[in-house]
Amino acid sequence: MKNFDNIKIISCDLDGTLLGPNGEPSDLTKEVINKLHEKKYILIANTGRPLYSIPNEVVNLPFDYLVGMNGQIILDTKANKIYEKEKLNKSDLINLSDLGNKNMAIGHLHYENVIYLIMSKRNFIFGYIFNQLNKLRFIFKQIERTKVKYVTDIKSLKLNDIAKICFASFGKNLIKLQEEINLLENKPYQTFLVTENWLEVMAADISKGNALIEIAKKENIDIKNTLAIGDGENDIPMLKVAGISVAMENAMDNTKKVADYIAPSFREDGLAKFFTKHLL
Repeated sequence: MKNFDNIKIISCDLDGTLLGPNGEPSDLTKEVINKLHEKKYILIANTGRPLYSIPNEVVNLPFDYLVGMNGQIILDTKANKIYEKEKLNKSDLINLSDLGNKNMAIGHLHYENVIYLIMSKRNFIFGYIFNQLNKLRFIFKQIERTKVKYVTDIKSLKLNDIAKICFASFGKNLIKLQEEINLLENKPYQTFLVTENWLEVMAADISKGNALIEIAKKENIDIKNTLAIGDGENDIPMLKVAGISVAMENAMDNTKKVADYIAPSFREDGLAKFFTKHLL
């Protein structure tokens, strides 16, 4: 049994963790987050989303830090200051999208409130149909407020750099794609399966865990006095470095393996119930 009395920083994933099935925090979750703030915990919303895609219902909660793009960008809400880390360049995007096309995976680039769906002309019909079907899925709720553009020639895009590239496809396609990326020489990228149908790729040193470490140092708090909670493989780095790690019941198997505790599902207000039991 871990000691919760020494916890000073709490890092929360959003999708599948803090957010409910409707893509918003429940009233109970909002109440619990406010109570944690009143108890002087330092609160972090730590997500794979870009900052502009974080729901207003979360932005309006008393989070001290908003971490976006799996740690590529950090907003200190108290100082209203943004910190950014390395991005992928155009060459990275071209090479990765080629691997995606090879494995029948649709590339997703989030750039200035636009979602570019990257696929080869050969895969266009598959990509279009797959995307339309997956708009109904939870992971795609973040796309609803943005424009979507289909692109069959990534070289034509005028993008100098971008925080990450995501791939959507059937699970077996993404596993094969992930393996190929992880075997590249010098291991230039970090890959995370967020769900079985959603793979995220970033520069090698970007992770939610590194973001948590940086914030703890900034706040002069021992990393042992932190708690992290999440459900996807992109949460594994922060679960590994945190003093106490929590996976949701709905988490991926690899995520559960590294967790100290399992909270109830996000469909059952699991985060709020876990925090109420152990921290409030």
